[in-house]
Amino acid sequence: MLLIEDITGKVCGVGYLESDSLLPGHHFVEGPYTKNGKVVTNISEIFTEIEEIERYKTKELRQQAYSKESDPLYLEWQYDQTEESEQKWRDKVAEIKERYPLPTE
Repeated sequence: MLLIEDITGKVCGVGYLESDSLLPGHHFVEGPYTKNGKVVTNISEIFTEIEEIERYKTKELRQQAYSKESDPLYLEWQYDQTEESEQKWRDKVAEIKERYPLPTE
């Protein structure tokens, strides 16, 4: 597994991809890996940081989808209190969670 850097030198992912599959301006870094100007000897530190970034991005995407898609359904359910509208809201929340799964531990 190799780290993926963007043109600013920021680590933005990990991958097994072929180099022609990378986004423009991104490249693989084979090491040594640095963080805050220091060589990292424990590579798990970088992977942990990337996982945290991915988790944050996923939560942000979920929040945007909840605001746009499920919150109106929730308000509708609060207004009419029917089982049908509650189920529509719960189904939409489940759909959003499936669309934007959190990275596994």
